[in-house]
Amino acid sequence: MADLEPNFWIDVEGDVVAQLVDHIVLLAFESQVLFAERFGGVAWEGDLTEPPTFTFHTDPPARFAPSFVGSTSADGSWMWGWHNINQFAEPVVAIANTVHGNGEQLGIAELTTALQPLDAEARAAQGLPARTDVATQYVLLTQALSLDPAPVWFRSFGESPDDQATFILRNDADFALPPAGSLSVNRTLTAGLSSGMMTDHVLAVHSYAARREGIVLDRADADCYELRCADGTVIVRFDDLRRISAIESTVGPETVGPETVGAEWGDG
Repeated sequence: MADLEPNFWIDVEGDVVAQLVDHIVLLAFESQVLFAERFGGVAWEGDLTEPPTFTFHTDPPARFAPSFVGSTSADGSWMWGWHNINQFAEPVVAIANTVHGNGEQLGIAELTTALQPLDAEARAAQGLPARTDVATQYVLLTQALSLDPAPVWFRSFGESPDDQATFILRNDADFALPPAGSLSVNRTLTAGLSSGMMTDHVLAVHSYAARREGIVLDRADADCYELRCADGTVIVRFDDLRRISAIESTVGPETVGPETVGAEWGDG
């Protein structure tokens, strides 16, 4: 195990990228749904000089601090934000620099390779792990390291739909998740499973409960977690491969479920 800045215990013999994704994926998906509901389709403008600001023209306007994660291009490549060819101000690339620093500390080539292909065969030729949706996984691991309580991302597009610059946005004063409820927690778990982004489901659920305001986590037994919210409890059961096998929600005196998770979610 290694102490990964800033406050992660990571098995360095395993897939560090996948572990970081598991640390944040559920909280990030829940936050992104709320962000899309509030700001999807809203006119916006970005100013990356100091202080960097993304403004969404709601009433009143909402202003977020942007952190540049990286970009994809039409040639099928990813470039990390810490490479900073645009000479963005230091606050814009600070979290990307944290990613690079942790990559150097742990010897993770894909976190310290500035420009890399997205294609699985091309990655293998460079000694990089093949991944499904490389850009999304890199954004998620950066969100994990940001320690943002409501992590969201925003993509701006260039001349081609494949030219995308991804930022994570933060505004603790004006954008926060409401207290957790049992039904919303159930929906978040289901969405995370459907995404295929979860590798170690136990780690993902444990990390979500630890980070999410309004959840108290109890471990009923080795294969069962209880996520207690103000309005009820979500019971999550795992199989012997650490995958979620069933979810049951209790809302007040009523119980929803149990819902047995199908095989299509078992490969995440």
